[in-house]
Amino acid sequence: GDQEDALNIQYDYGSVMHYPRDAFSKNGQTTIEPLQSNVTLGERITLSANDIQEVRNFYNCTGTDHTLPATTTTSTSTTTTTKSELINA
Repeated sequence: GDQEDALNIQYDYGSVMHYPRDAFSKNGQTTIEPLQSNVTLGERITLSANDIQEVRNFYNCTGTDHTLPATTTTSTSTTTTTKSELINA
């Protein structure tokens, strides 16, 4: 049957914690072959729904939404003034 982990979540081939098919390969060939066919191994862009649920279970959170909050980007700029610019000002 389907395997579950200690947090009662089905095995998640697409988890951010899962290695990709060619993990540790020196030539790009497959090193991990899943027993279940047609699955993607290891998501490297975002958390899977099961990743989110595992964190919620671990910390006893009651949320049920499986989406991530919108990300925000903050940019900063730095201005450098040289000693000669200060003297000539």
